[in-house]
Amino acid sequence: MHDLRVRFGLILALALLPLLIFSVWHSVDDYKNQELVNRNALLKSSRAVVSEVIDRVDIAKGLLRTVGSRSEKRNCEQDLKKVVDEFSRYEQLSMFSPTGDYMCSAYPRVDRDYGRDVSLFSEDEPFVIYTRQTQRNGQDTKVLFVIAYAAYHDGGLDNIFTLASDSFSLASLRDENLLREGVQTAVVNRRAENLIGQSAIASYIDEDWLEAASETNEPIEKKVEIASGDMQDFLILPTQEPEIFIAVTTPAKTIFSGFIGSSLKSLIVPLLAWSFGFLAIWLATNKLLISHIRPMRDVALGFAHGSYEQRIGQLDDAPVQIQELADTLDIMAETISMRDTVLREALGEKEILLREIHHRVKNNLQIIISLLNMQKRQLKDPVFVDALTETRNRINAIALVHKALYESDDITNVPMRPFLTQLVKQVSRAYLLDRKKIKVQMEIDSRPRDADRATTIAMFIVEAMTNAVKHGIKKGGNISVTVKDVGEETHVTVFNDGEATSEDVEKSGTGTRLMQGFARQLSGKYSSELVDEGYLTSLTFPKTL
Repeated sequence: MHDLRVRFGLILALALLPLLIFSVWHSVDDYKNQELVNRNALLKSSRAVVSEVIDRVDIAKGLLRTVGSRSEKRNCEQDLKKVVDEFSRYEQLSMFSPTGDYMCSAYPRVDRDYGRDVSLFSEDEPFVIYTRQTQRNGQDTKVLFVIAYAAYHDGGLDNIFTLASDSFSLASLRDENLLREGVQTAVVNRRAENLIGQSAIASYIDEDWLEAASETNEPIEKKVEIASGDMQDFLILPTQEPEIFIAVTTPAKTIFSGFIGSSLKSLIVPLLAWSFGFLAIWLATNKLLISHIRPMRDVALGFAHGSYEQRIGQLDDAPVQIQELADTLDIMAETISMRDTVLREALGEKEILLREIHHRVKNNLQIIISLLNMQKRQLKDPVFVDALTETRNRINAIALVHKALYESDDITNVPMRPFLTQLVKQVSRAYLLDRKKIKVQMEIDSRPRDADRATTIAMFIVEAMTNAVKHGIKKGGNISVTVKDVGEETHVTVFNDGEATSEDVEKSGTGTRLMQGFARQLSGKYSSELVDEGYLTSLTFPKTL
């Protein structure tokens, strides 16, 4: 989401979103309109497929009305036979009593059991249509399409007439070419019985659907799962014949499948526009911006790592504004480089001056030490000699700090290990520890310190060693000097295996007061105590100080 190209692409997508929404709406509307047109066409073609069958049923009804008004019992068989012979499309014409009992037929040898339950008839609905299977002289079973007519007179049922024709011959009247691929039709009566030919879809039709279609006189739509597991859309169409319904079925489909199939053309233009627009934004952003920003980024990274010689220069085919920005950055880089050169030169001069100052301070302190040594040689009183020795050692510690600073690569911090090692050696020589066979051990593990803190630590060690030599340790003893960083603290300890300093000296001695002052200067804690194996002097202060 932070990529410039992606952001421009999203802006473009938002800009084209109304067009996309309008196209989707238009496609859905087109789909619905097309579905309505297709549905109306399906209804029209389905009715046209069976129009001849409906016409034949209408003719048959008229024929039954005529026969019912003219036929009498005494000439029944001859009258009926004359009608059947004149209309060869019909196979049998029979007459039954009001109770449904057989009376006569055009061809008595044909199965006489055509009667239906008389309760199915009424004066308002005198026709009933159904199918009947029959077998004649051992021939194959034939399915007959039967129209039954109840003739009423003065409100009473006179007779029932049935007119039968071959169901499969009626099926030949259907023009299946009028239907598109995948569409099937069936002709059924009110009881969902298939009337014409053979149709597997009739078994899925419910009588309630037919009743609803008859009441509303409108097509009824249903979705049914057939034996194969597929879903089928059913349409139940009423006809002008109240007893006949047309069932039409097509493979079920959702609005999405139809939408994708029929409306893709409406969507493809905005989708292609968005795709090409996004691609154009991506390529243009990469060409006009990203490819020119990369060199600027590389130069900026080089500057961040101290490479001040890099420049952007002339960019290939860069827009004027981008090139102006690159030129401005080059001017800024040149200015920074010049200032860096000046600063480095000034810093170098400053470093030289500082080294010279530290060197001169060290030399001046060495002169003072030499003067003290000359004065010491002229003194006879041991008290004054010891006092000058202590003073010289303190000044020497300071001199060593300045020596370490001007000899180190870093003139601001003193490396503690070499500095303290040299300091302890010089203190040992000053007090002739080798002659006294006093061994000194050191363990230095501490980070570099600035001059003030290095001086304070050095002075503390000098005072602690001086007290150990003067007041505690005997000939042939041991001194241990330790400086360690432990956690967030630094620990400085000077241990000797001699006796404890007297209490008076411990409280009022110059060395003790100095060490206490050093502890306060470092915001630390000073302690001295007699332990099992000797005497321990320690200083603890914050490491980050």
